[in-house]
Amino acid sequence: IPAGGILAALIAGNCVLFKPASETVLVGWHLVNILWDAGVPKEVLQFVPCSGEGPGSDLICDERVNCVILTGGTATAKKFLHMRPGLDLAAETGGKNSIIITALADRDLAIKDLIHSAFSNAGQKCSATSLAILEAEVYDDPHFCKGLKEAAASMKVGPSWDLATRINPLIHEPRGELKRGLTTLEEGETWLLEPKQDPQNPSLWSPGIKMGVCPGSFTHMTELFGP
Repeated sequence: IPAGGILAALIAGNCVLFKPASETVLVGWHLVNILWDAGVPKEVLQFVPCSGEGPGSDLICDERVNCVILTGGTATAKKFLHMRPGLDLAAETGGKNSIIITALADRDLAIKDLIHSAFSNAGQKCSATSLAILEAEVYDDPHFCKGLKEAAASMKVGPSWDLATRINPLIHEPRGELKRGLTTLEEGETWLLEPKQDPQNPSLWSPGIKMGVCPGSFTHMTELFGP
């Protein structure tokens, strides 16, 4: 994601100040070194690892910054525009991506696609499926529900350096809305598959699937950046 923003700006003839998220500074450092080694001048691409508060806010408000590219929360994007009204902001923010499964769908393929989209990258991806909307015939099909549960439960949960791992640790231990989503059922909900925390690693969770999510509920309306 940051490579796309950096390269697009460079190709269009801009200088770039690259500020990575605080959790991804090391990955960002490797990325800029690859680009510097490829010949991009350091005066054209600068690496700015700093706090979002203070120095990061100063960058947003500095009139010499023509455009800001953000991947992050909706609240962050709104904050940027409040700090600097009229800012040229290209923001990829949060949301609830749904997959709709009709009675005419190939149900085995639907399970495969749903599992892949929901749980790749441990669900920590803006484009991950976080809501499945099923026609009643599919929702009430015990074979579909059994297949979905077994497919998710079969995914190997473990460390990222094990090549057999399908669900790797989260970037940090869940808190706030994600912790609530992983541990709490809202009214009308049941667990098809209840997520479990690894007793040795608080950032490692198995996949979870809720049934009976009601329109307008917390689970329906809140982006949960996890499995």
